[in-house]
Amino acid sequence: MENINKAIEYAMNAQPIEFKAAIGDALADKIADAIQMRKIEIGGSLLKDREEPSDDGNNFKLEDNLDEEL
Repeated sequence: MENINKAIEYAMNAQPIEFKAAIGDALADKIADAIQMRKIEIGGSLLKDREEPSDDGNNFKLEDNLDEEL
């Protein structure tokens, strides 16, 4: 939000180069935040998929059965 406020000030003061830089910075911040949120969502869904038991009642995990097979 700070970059947007700066951009408005630059626009009101007729400073086009600074305005463009502030808008670019604001967009970069928004994109970085969106990417970070998406990474968190994907990571959470991967962990959720690994931890959910199957619907058929068989909660078999490969790691649990490794010693029995050896």
